[in-house]
Amino acid sequence: MNKEKETQNKNSTLNKVLTWIIAVVSLALAFTGGYFSNYIIRGKNVGVASDIVSLMDKVGFIYDPVTGEEREITGEEIGDALVNAFLDDYSAYYTKEEYEGKVSQGTGNYWGIGVEFYYSDTQVDVVIGNSPADHAGMLAGDIIVSGQSVENTEKVYFNTATEIILFLIDCPIGKDITLDIVRNGQEMQLVVATRPYIASYVTYYDSDIKYSFKGHGVNKPIGTETENTECEIIDSDVALIRLDAFEGDASEQMKDALTYMKSRGRSKLILDLRNNGGGFMDTASEIGSYFIDNGGKRKSVFAYAMGKTGTETFTTPKNNCFTNLEKMVVLANENTASASECLIGALVHYKEVLKDITDIVLEENDKGVAKTYGKGIMQTTYKLVSGGALKLTTAKIYWPDKKTSIHSVGVLDGTPAKKTEVISVALDKLR
Repeated sequence: MNKEKETQNKNSTLNKVLTWIIAVVSLALAFTGGYFSNYIIRGKNVGVASDIVSLMDKVGFIYDPVTGEEREITGEEIGDALVNAFLDDYSAYYTKEEYEGKVSQGTGNYWGIGVEFYYSDTQVDVVIGNSPADHAGMLAGDIIVSGQSVENTEKVYFNTATEIILFLIDCPIGKDITLDIVRNGQEMQLVVATRPYIASYVTYYDSDIKYSFKGHGVNKPIGTETENTECEIIDSDVALIRLDAFEGDASEQMKDALTYMKSRGRSKLILDLRNNGGGFMDTASEIGSYFIDNGGKRKSVFAYAMGKTGTETFTTPKNNCFTNLEKMVVLANENTASASECLIGALVHYKEVLKDITDIVLEENDKGVAKTYGKGIMQTTYKLVSGGALKLTTAKIYWPDKKTSIHSVGVLDGTPAKKTEVISVALDKLR
């Protein structure tokens, strides 16, 4: 048999096995679909799914064309295959270890150097507050060119974000890593280390001070007041607060930052939601209560989640509105998503009650388009008997008017501005 024919037969075998897997799953779901759905909705362990995975784990195998060998299918691979074959891009299957990591991150506990990449290139899109990268002075927009571990004399050059991530994973925990970066055309070096850290989601800036907030049960801000070198153009009556995510103690950190702003005599706010990809709706609605007065009502509708089991109403937990705010401008970009878009929606809806103090500035992307991401659906995570978890899309999100959904569209109603001019445009609106 020639090599080409052999490869075709191998691929044919693989396709047959994969087809068999999909057929078994489809048949099982056809017979148990209603039971399966109800079982998940009630928030119980998904026994039917586990039975399906168990069956395929016992009798299924695949032919690996890379190694040329047959091997068993793991439960993790089956879980990933089911999600990829049947569910949307926002659903996911987590192993026990992955799920435990997600739960830990949700409380603000992270591990690594603290950077995020939204695309395949080597430009850093997010630097997580209080992370090793943050303490080293790394900024969003920095381009990581190469890296060198203290225990390896050979410098590694990067072409993709994946190469950076794999390099960092291989570096010894807690040991210095020298990164060569380019910032605004200038080359420089930063020293970081991979280690556990507690994320800070809120950073405060005014004309004199930069302050990082960490929360975690502390009733006063804990962080270092540093000279403000990043927003020197801020007017003396303006504060800029950057909110990175709706996770962990973000609501407490935001409350501390607004209290600190008030103590410093600032009455105009720039709320920076750029690159904020969302988080927990409960956290977002609590933060919304700091800006929504709604005639002094104790609770106001923040958003609606409409799914197969009915409508869930998210409300601001109580009236926490900071009434010292005279004006506010919200900054957003193409990476502003999900819970961030819900907060913008609530501010837009209650704009008249807020005495028209809120405006939106949308940062243009490289193609000149000014809009937010457009994620208006909600996911719910269900724990499985294996210790892993299944994250499923369970509802579509609507603004407080119960009609507006920005899913696949994004927030378009705002003043467009180039990346280098966003702060200036916001300040002009506040003057």
